Amino acid sequence: AFPQAEEGELSRRLADLVREEACAEVAEDMNIGAFIRLGNGETQSGARSRRTILADVTEAVVAAVYLDGGYEAAHALVERFWRARLLAPRRPLRDAKTHLQEWAQARGLPPPSYRDVERSGPDHAPSFRVRVELPGLASAEAIGSSKQAAQKAAAAAFLAREGVPTGSEA
Repeated sequence: AFPQAEEGELSRRLADLVREEACAEVAEDMNIGAFIRLGNGETQSGARSRRTILADVTEAVVAAVYLDGGYEAAHALVERFWRARLLAPRRPLRDAKTHLQEWAQARGLPPPSYRDVERSGPDHAPSFRVRVELPGLASAEAIGSSKQAAQKAAAAAFLAREGVPTGSEA
């Protein structure tokens, strides 16, 4: 589908298609939330529409279709719900973590390291503070609702502080 794609572009496209946000959008397209069985506490906390849960259930549905119906059935499901995203990605092809890693590599620096600084909040709604570091440069910190979200936000803050235009998501 992309014979003229540059090196790394296909990997970024794949990452865009399987990231939590894309899988949660597919879950909404499939109305998966209506079929998730939850306990009373989770139902009351709004877990049925929580993006992490929707994304995880979407992955499980694809796996179940594959195990039950084989490759062709899983391929048909993926084709139906991901095709438009594949052909016309609505999201940037690089997230901030990927962009920061590529930026560091282009300058001969090692990959960024991410350190967990703090975890706070209740178990059902945690908050994570993460620090990103590169040798010889000031670190950057950010907070997110997951470690991954905090890492992306820290990378975005680092890039913004360094004046690196990203045009990408945190």
